[in-house]
Amino acid sequence: MDEVIEEIISIPGVYSCSIVSYDGIVIKSVSKTDVDEELVAALIAKIAKEIINKIEIKENVLTIIKGSRGFGLMVTKENFIVGVVTSSDVNIGDVRIKMKEGAKILEGIL
Repeated sequence: MDEVIEEIISIPGVYSCSIVSYDGIVIKSVSKTDVDEELVAALIAKIAKEIINKIEIKENVLTIIKGSRGFGLMVTKENFIVGVVTSSDVNIGDVRIKMKEGAKILEGIL
């Protein structure tokens, strides 16, 4: 699990990477900034559940939220969500690939 998070957090422009449950509980989180990890986990779970309920697909949903100062990305799996917060100049394609690869690895662990 640590290797997956380290792979994602090492991408330039990535501020934080969290693995959370659908209840908003932090399973594992690493942040380069002073961010409330529990708040981020709760928001990731809330947003993911809303999206899942609307489209009625629980697994393998990739969501990208663009803000004025960066991106929030989420990948949903059956038992967990991977969430990443980035700067606006991050290589979003690299983040997407690493998140999808990492989530697939984590499926065998969680």
